[in-house]
Amino acid sequence: MSSILPVGGFEPVGPDCRRAVVPSPWPPRSVAVFLIDGGRPWLVDAGAGSTESVEALRRALTEELGPDSEPAGVILSHNHLDHSGGLEALDPESVIAHEAAVDLFEADIRTPSGLPFTRVRGSSGAIPGVPGWRWILAEGHAPGHLLLWNSESATLLAADQFLLGLKTPLRVADPDEDSFGAYMDSLDRVAELEPAVMLSGHTEAI
Repeated sequence: MSSILPVGGFEPVGPDCRRAVVPSPWPPRSVAVFLIDGGRPWLVDAGAGSTESVEALRRALTEELGPDSEPAGVILSHNHLDHSGGLEALDPESVIAHEAAVDLFEADIRTPSGLPFTRVRGSSGAIPGVPGWRWILAEGHAPGHLLLWNSESATLLAADQFLLGLKTPLRVADPDEDSFGAYMDSLDRVAELEPAVMLSGHTEAI
Protein backbone atom coordinates (compact mmCIF):
# COMPACT_ATOMS: atom_id res chain seq x y z
CA MET A 1 0.00 0.00 0.00
CA SER A 2 1.36 3.44 -0.95
CA SER A 3 2.48 5.82 1.76
CA ILE A 4 1.94 8.85 -0.53
CA LEU A 5 -0.60 11.28 0.88
CA PRO A 6 -3.91 11.62 -0.99
CA VAL A 7 -5.23 15.13 -1.63
CA GLY A 8 -7.80 16.32 0.91
CA GLY A 9 -8.85 19.04 3.33
CA PHE A 10 -7.70 19.65 6.89
CA GLU A 11 -7.96 16.81 9.38
CA PRO A 12 -6.57 16.49 12.92
CA VAL A 13 -3.26 14.62 13.02
CA GLY A 14 -2.29 15.44 16.61
CA PRO A 15 -3.00 17.82 19.47
CA ASP A 16 -3.17 21.39 18.14
CA CYS A 17 -2.16 20.19 14.66
CA ARG A 18 -4.21 19.67 11.50
CA ARG A 19 -3.06 18.56 8.04
CA ALA A 20 -4.34 19.19 4.53
CA VAL A 21 -2.83 17.76 1.35
CA VAL A 22 -2.80 19.77 -1.87
CA PRO A 23 -1.78 18.82 -5.41
CA SER A 24 1.79 19.38 -6.57
CA PRO A 25 3.06 19.52 -10.15
CA TRP A 26 6.15 17.52 -9.10
CA PRO A 27 6.48 13.94 -7.89
CA PRO A 28 5.03 12.57 -5.71
CA ARG A 29 2.23 14.89 -6.91
CA SER A 30 0.94 15.95 -3.51
CA VAL A 31 2.31 17.92 -0.56
CA ALA A 32 1.10 18.43 3.00
CA VAL A 33 0.49 21.73 4.74
CA PHE A 34 -0.33 22.03 8.43
CA LEU A 35 -2.18 24.34 10.79
CA ILE A 36 -0.71 24.62 14.29
CA ASP A 37 -2.41 26.56 17.04
CA GLY A 38 -0.84 29.55 18.70
CA GLY A 39 -3.86 31.67 19.59
CA ARG A 40 -4.56 32.19 15.91
CA PRO A 41 -3.55 29.19 13.80
CA TRP A 42 -0.32 29.35 11.81
CA LEU A 43 0.06 27.65 8.45
CA VAL A 44 3.15 25.47 7.98
CA ASP A 45 4.23 25.62 4.32
CA ALA A 46 2.17 26.97 1.45
CA GLY A 47 2.14 24.28 -1.22
CA ALA A 48 3.13 24.84 -4.82
CA GLY A 49 2.38 27.94 -6.86
CA SER A 50 0.33 26.12 -9.50
CA THR A 51 -3.28 27.18 -9.95
CA GLU A 52 -4.51 23.74 -8.87
CA SER A 53 -2.43 23.77 -5.68
CA VAL A 54 -3.30 27.35 -4.72
CA GLU A 55 -7.02 26.79 -5.29
CA ALA A 56 -6.98 23.59 -3.23
CA LEU A 57 -5.17 25.32 -0.36
CA ARG A 58 -7.51 28.33 -0.43
CA ARG A 59 -10.53 26.00 -0.40
CA ALA A 60 -9.13 23.98 2.53
CA LEU A 61 -8.34 27.12 4.54
CA THR A 62 -11.82 28.57 3.94
CA GLU A 63 -13.49 25.31 4.99
CA GLU A 64 -11.36 25.10 8.13
CA LEU A 65 -11.14 28.74 9.26
CA GLY A 66 -14.18 30.34 7.64
CA PRO A 67 -14.48 32.69 4.66
CA ASP A 68 -13.28 35.81 6.50
CA SER A 69 -10.43 34.26 8.52
CA GLU A 70 -6.76 33.93 7.67
CA PRO A 71 -3.86 32.18 9.39
CA ALA A 72 -1.70 34.40 11.56
CA GLY A 73 1.14 33.74 9.12
CA VAL A 74 3.18 31.03 7.46
CA ILE A 75 6.09 29.03 8.84
CA LEU A 76 8.24 27.89 5.92
CA SER A 77 10.03 24.57 6.40
CA HIS A 78 12.35 25.17 3.43
CA ASN A 79 12.54 27.03 0.15
CA HIS A 80 11.70 24.27 -2.35
CA LEU A 81 8.90 25.37 -4.64
CA ASP A 82 6.49 22.56 -3.77
CA HIS A 83 6.48 23.97 -0.21
CA SER A 84 6.98 27.69 -0.84
CA GLY A 85 5.46 28.38 -4.27
CA GLY A 86 2.03 29.30 -2.89
CA LEU A 87 3.32 32.11 -0.66
CA GLU A 88 2.66 34.92 -3.14
CA ALA A 89 -0.94 33.82 -3.74
CA LEU A 90 -1.61 33.70 0.01
CA ASP A 91 -0.19 37.19 0.71
CA PRO A 92 0.64 36.30 4.33
CA GLU A 93 1.09 38.88 7.09
CA SER A 94 4.31 37.17 8.22
CA VAL A 95 6.58 34.35 7.01
CA ILE A 96 8.88 32.71 9.54
CA ALA A 97 11.86 30.90 7.99
CA HIS A 98 15.49 30.16 8.68
CA GLU A 99 17.86 32.82 7.35
CA ALA A 100 19.61 30.28 5.07
CA ALA A 101 16.28 29.42 3.42
CA VAL A 102 15.31 33.08 3.07
CA ASP A 103 18.62 33.90 1.39
CA LEU A 104 18.07 31.16 -1.20
CA PHE A 105 14.42 32.10 -1.66
CA GLU A 106 15.24 35.75 -2.33
CA ALA A 107 18.11 34.85 -4.70
CA ASP A 108 15.82 32.70 -6.87
CA ILE A 109 14.45 34.75 -9.77
CA ARG A 110 11.45 32.40 -10.01
CA THR A 111 10.12 33.46 -6.62
CA PRO A 112 8.32 36.67 -5.57
CA SER A 113 10.16 39.42 -3.74
CA GLY A 114 9.10 41.57 -0.82
CA LEU A 115 7.52 38.88 1.33
CA PRO A 116 7.38 39.79 5.07
CA PHE A 117 10.03 37.35 6.31
CA THR A 118 10.96 36.93 9.95
CA ARG A 119 14.38 35.24 9.91
CA VAL A 120 15.29 32.77 12.62
CA ARG A 121 18.99 32.11 13.18
CA GLY A 122 21.09 29.38 14.73
CA SER A 123 20.26 25.72 15.30
CA SER A 124 17.01 25.86 17.31
CA GLY A 125 14.65 28.22 19.06
CA ALA A 126 11.12 29.19 19.99
CA ILE A 127 8.74 30.05 17.16
CA PRO A 128 7.73 33.70 17.51
CA GLY A 129 4.03 33.96 18.29
CA VAL A 130 3.45 30.18 18.46
CA PRO A 131 3.65 28.97 22.08
CA GLY A 132 4.33 25.28 22.61
CA TRP A 133 6.24 24.81 19.34
CA ARG A 134 9.98 25.09 18.63
CA TRP A 135 11.99 24.99 15.43
CA ILE A 136 15.06 22.80 14.90
CA LEU A 137 17.51 23.20 12.03
CA ALA A 138 17.95 19.92 10.12
CA GLU A 139 19.97 20.24 6.94
CA GLY A 140 21.05 17.77 4.27
CA HIS A 141 17.87 18.02 2.19
CA ALA A 142 17.84 21.82 1.91
CA PRO A 143 19.74 24.71 3.52
CA GLY A 144 17.79 26.17 6.41
CA HIS A 145 15.38 23.21 6.57
CA LEU A 146 13.27 23.45 9.72
CA LEU A 147 11.66 20.74 11.78
CA LEU A 148 8.86 21.85 14.11
CA TRP A 149 8.65 20.23 17.52
CA ASN A 150 5.92 20.13 20.15
CA SER A 151 7.37 18.57 23.30
CA GLU A 152 4.02 18.22 25.09
CA SER A 153 2.57 15.93 22.41
CA ALA A 154 6.00 14.68 21.18
CA THR A 155 4.94 15.60 17.63
CA LEU A 156 7.57 16.40 15.00
CA LEU A 157 6.64 18.10 11.72
CA ALA A 158 9.45 16.77 9.56
CA ALA A 159 8.65 18.31 6.12
CA ASP A 160 11.00 16.55 3.65
CA GLN A 161 13.67 15.44 6.13
CA PHE A 162 12.01 12.07 6.80
CA LEU A 163 9.67 10.37 4.33
CA LEU A 164 7.98 7.02 4.94
CA GLY A 165 8.79 4.56 2.15
CA LEU A 166 10.57 7.14 0.00
CA LYS A 167 14.26 7.91 -0.32
CA THR A 168 14.91 11.27 1.30
CA PRO A 169 16.73 13.34 -1.33
CA LEU A 170 19.97 14.95 -0.22
CA ARG A 171 21.35 18.23 -1.52
CA VAL A 172 24.27 17.36 -3.81
CA ALA A 173 24.68 20.52 -5.90
CA ASP A 174 27.68 21.74 -3.92
CA PRO A 175 30.59 19.24 -3.91
CA ASP A 176 32.07 20.98 -0.86
CA GLU A 177 28.92 20.44 1.19
CA ASP A 178 28.63 17.32 3.35
CA SER A 179 24.90 16.86 2.88
CA PHE A 180 25.01 13.25 4.08
CA GLY A 181 26.85 14.25 7.25
CA ALA A 182 24.35 17.06 7.87
CA TYR A 183 21.49 14.61 7.41
CA MET A 184 23.05 12.12 9.84
CA ASP A 185 23.47 14.93 12.39
CA SER A 186 19.74 15.61 12.10
CA LEU A 187 19.02 11.95 12.89
CA ASP A 188 21.01 12.26 16.11
CA ARG A 189 19.12 15.40 17.15
CA VAL A 190 15.74 13.81 16.45
CA ALA A 191 16.67 10.59 18.28
CA GLU A 192 17.35 12.66 21.39
CA LEU A 193 13.83 14.14 21.18
CA GLU A 194 12.16 10.70 21.12
CA PRO A 195 9.14 11.80 19.05
CA ALA A 196 5.92 9.83 19.32
CA VAL A 197 5.01 10.69 15.73
CA MET A 198 6.74 12.33 12.77
CA LEU A 199 4.56 13.98 10.12
CA SER A 200 6.18 14.53 6.74
CA GLY A 201 5.47 16.67 3.73
CA HIS A 202 4.65 13.84 1.34
CA THR A 203 3.96 10.56 3.16
CA GLU A 204 1.93 9.06 5.95
CA ALA A 205 3.08 9.46 9.54
CA ILE A 206 6.15 7.69 10.89
